[in-house]
Amino acid sequence: MKKIIKSPTKLIFAAIIIAILFLGYSRTKKPTIKYTQITPKRQTIESVLALSGSIDASSKTTLQFQTSGQLAWVGVKVGDKVKKWQAIASLDKTILKKNLQTQFNTYSSTLSTFHDTTDDYKDKIITTEFQRILDRNQNTLNNAVINYELSD
Repeated sequence: MKKIIKSPTKLIFAAIIIAILFLGYSRTKKPTIKYTQITPKRQTIESVLALSGSIDASSKTTLQFQTSGQLAWVGVKVGDKVKKWQAIASLDKTILKKNLQTQFNTYSSTLSTFHDTTDDYKDKIITTEFQRILDRNQNTLNNAVINYELSD
């Protein structure tokens, strides 16, 4: 120890090194973390999200039926996903059946009138007047058949 004291430069140098180490250690000292103690409370967690705007489907369609009538059944609601060929709605079939029966009755009456007319003019000489009458009856019968087929 006497040798260190005898040389003042070594003493100053040692003091500077100790001071640098002390300052470096005090600066690198970790900050103290303060903890806060909280007591939990029971409550309902609720999250509310309010948006404005509109939502639109990527593809839409308009329903069209071959005939008019009352809807008897609708199988989907707004917002439901619909697959291709899925039944969406149905018309009341009783009205359609009655309309078909009416068309059939009209066809039967027209056919009966056609046969009566052809029987009336069967033995007579066919003139242009009689031919026009027969043609009109044939056309009326054809229209009755077409109407029945369309209704069916």
